[in-house]
Amino acid sequence: MIRKYKKLFLFILPIVILILFFECFYRAAENDYTKKAHDIQFQYDKAEILVFGNSHPFYGINPKYIDFSTYNFSLISQTLYYDKLLFDKHIPKFKNLKCIILHIEYTTLAELVENKENIWRKYYYQHYMNVEIPNNSVFDKRNYFISFTRGLRSNVKLFIRYIKDGSITNCNDSGFGINYRDYSEQRLSDDLIQKRAIAIEDHLFDFEENLVLLDNMIKYCHDKDIKIVLLTLPNTKKFYDLLNPKKKDKMTNTLAYLDSLNQHVTYYNMIQHESFDYFDFYDADHLNHNGARKASLILNKKLKEIGMKN
Repeated sequence: MIRKYKKLFLFILPIVILILFFECFYRAAENDYTKKAHDIQFQYDKAEILVFGNSHPFYGINPKYIDFSTYNFSLISQTLYYDKLLFDKHIPKFKNLKCIILHIEYTTLAELVENKENIWRKYYYQHYMNVEIPNNSVFDKRNYFISFTRGLRSNVKLFIRYIKDGSITNCNDSGFGINYRDYSEQRLSDDLIQKRAIAIEDHLFDFEENLVLLDNMIKYCHDKDIKIVLLTLPNTKKFYDLLNPKKKDKMTNTLAYLDSLNQHVTYYNMIQHESFDYFDFYDADHLNHNGARKASLILNKKLKEIGMKN
């Protein structure tokens, strides 16, 4: 019997050591979530503009090209639900905030609280950013072990990247994503653009729940005399043409209505802005660094047009 338990112990021990190793790695290594949770606190006294959204503003709005003190608080695959959680947690602490930029795109207003993109990322918000997450069970091991949020292969790949690059963060001190630098003809092939359009299509048309979140943020900013820019960043034309026209129209009409209804709200749709060509994109729907520079300069001009002053 002792021999049997000894064998079992020797079998389990390497697994336990591996789990503890990756858990220590996840808790010690800086990532985009820990960096932004830390850096945002130093923006409370100085930031005039705060950017929310997912990977599109993360890689598409570079505060370097905006004439006002700006922090990019967007994160990859961040939905409006998590925008609102972070909004509620941090906005009341800002002293000089003049404008919120909320990135709203094709999927945003119908996006579910949980989807395939954030089903594992939600635990990062809990562990790293100290916000409550939805549909959370006390029996879920990911509440206690961050390393269980991803599979072994992904954990190993991330650790190898850390050893190779010395970091697993994708953003700089202003919150801007730094790893979508260049243009690649291969990434913009017709086949990959079509696959991307298929991948993001959720066939959802119900905006009601997300509009409640958006309305709450609009009302708060109205009371605090904070402007809101509802922004849609550019997509490649081939990608844009593959999206459902009825949903595109519903999104733009809804946002235009919010603009007309609220004096402090501006909807700025850059989705097919004439200034952008394929050399400005990293892939089907994300800007590269040159595209982000263009978008940020155009946004900077728009901010001045709606009354932002240095």
